Amino acid sequence: MNMKVYFVYFAIFFLLLSGCTKPTIFPSGNWIDLTHVFSSETIYCPTSETFELE
Repeated sequence: MNMKVYFVYFAIFFLLLSGCTKPTIFPSGNWIDLTHVFSSETIYCPTSETFELE
């Protein structure tokens, strides 16, 4: 086998091996609630006013 084939095998092996590590989901800390009230007065894309250059 030539050097390119060994490199491809090594690259595939490395990618498979790196996918087996346990990911860090969340560091320890406090949760922050960023939710907002959704009502008839809530502004979002379909009900917001169109942009006008002043």
